[in-house]
Amino acid sequence: MSGERRVPRFLGCLIKGPAGCLAFFIGAGVVLVLLLPAAGGRVIDHLAESAFAQRFAGELELGDAWLGSFYGEQVVERVVLRDPTGEEILRGRLSGPYLTWGLDGVGYRYGPLRLVVERLRIDVDEDGVTNLERAFERDLRSRDESPRRSQLQTDTPFEIELEVHVARLRYASARGREGQLEDLRFRGRLEWGPERTHLVLEGGAPASSVPGPRLTLRVECERPEDGLERPWDLALALEHGPAVLARALCPALRPLAVELGSEVDGLQWTRERSAVALAVNDAGARLAFHGMEIDGLVAGTAQGPLELALPCGEPLGRALVARLLPPLESLACEDPAQPHVLRFHDFQWPLDGDWSALEGELELALAPARAFLAPLGPEPRVLVALLGPQPTRLPVRAGVLDFAGFQLPLEDGWLRLDGELDLDGGKRRLGVAGESEGEALERVELVEETGAALVPEVAPALAPPAPQLPLPPEASAPDGAAVPEAPLPQH
Repeated sequence: MSGERRVPRFLGCLIKGPAGCLAFFIGAGVVLVLLLPAAGGRVIDHLAESAFAQRFAGELELGDAWLGSFYGEQVVERVVLRDPTGEEILRGRLSGPYLTWGLDGVGYRYGPLRLVVERLRIDVDEDGVTNLERAFERDLRSRDESPRRSQLQTDTPFEIELEVHVARLRYASARGREGQLEDLRFRGRLEWGPERTHLVLEGGAPASSVPGPRLTLRVECERPEDGLERPWDLALALEHGPAVLARALCPALRPLAVELGSEVDGLQWTRERSAVALAVNDAGARLAFHGMEIDGLVAGTAQGPLELALPCGEPLGRALVARLLPPLESLACEDPAQPHVLRFHDFQWPLDGDWSALEGELELALAPARAFLAPLGPEPRVLVALLGPQPTRLPVRAGVLDFAGFQLPLEDGWLRLDGELDLDGGKRRLGVAGESEGEALERVELVEETGAALVPEVAPALAPPAPQLPLPPEASAPDGAAVPEAPLPQH
């Protein structure tokens, strides 16, 4: 090794997503277990805690570190991570064999370096932010610091075998859904050399007769040593895992965090420099896009639009129609499995979940279905709207969807919507007009504040009750009942 040694700058280049958390614990373990003198074991834990506190909003606690021994196991008996409120996220132990190296003609090999996690808790708040992300947020005192290259270097490649055992993973979604996974085991390697740092880790939950997600996960991260200030290139593949874990690993899911089901069937998330791609399957829904990540936004490219497909008969599909096309209700699909397809052209997708930054042209291609029009005005009529696959484009600017004269066919006429839907705040203001049986429908202005019902701006006095019209048997909803309106995914 040269006189100026170098290690990968794990503590200074954390990112949101899998590379950040893995790089910190595994990279810090390499530094602590491999590169520190024997006399430093009792003080290094305090130095590492202080360095973490100066950079990040969470709290790291290390205890009983016995390092640098050439005759026994290298151990950090206590590794604890807390979020900014002091709530414990992770508790575990780091260890490695005595300091001996195997030289294979290309570089040095060491391992296995083991991280045993006794307890791990992942929570998602209403904004779609996980406690892990809050712990690894940059501290305000360090955000203005100019980047500095590490003083530790190497001219020789190292390959370090890795083992990670998570005894218990507990998780909770923003809607209060909770779950637990046990005995997760992962194996991989860390390649560190003069040209690049490369991390691979894969594994999951063992086969079990107990109902629940059958998690399998593979994470691969890479970064050249001359690109320490750029995000890690990564490839993430997750199958049959809890949606909360998928959200914690993949920042692009934050805008959809509230609407994800309890389990994600499949997820693939890649980043190569600024080029990113996402494909996710969840309870029959599919989302896919390619784009370029710039300042926290994914901008669409010529590879195609962002595409979201939701089965007409599933709760998410019915909720989509209820939210985007008020005041429709009681949706009955011709084929419940046929999807509503939304294509977002020239899009800007906010990775932080702030829908006020959402931009693009939204194309609706709805599955064939029938829906009743909610009672409107002093003399409401029973009207049935006909949905179909004819695509319609609506502009979205600063998170606000403009209906711009959207027209919808009725069984005996047509309906036109004018107005806006604030996707970020949830507020709607709409004008509804149309024609039925050759007669004009009186225009009605509708308003909705966040969390409130969509109602006429001036409520009519003593409005008669809405007539009830049962659906024909061949077009009835799966549960035989009206589907209440539900919000679109919020940030």
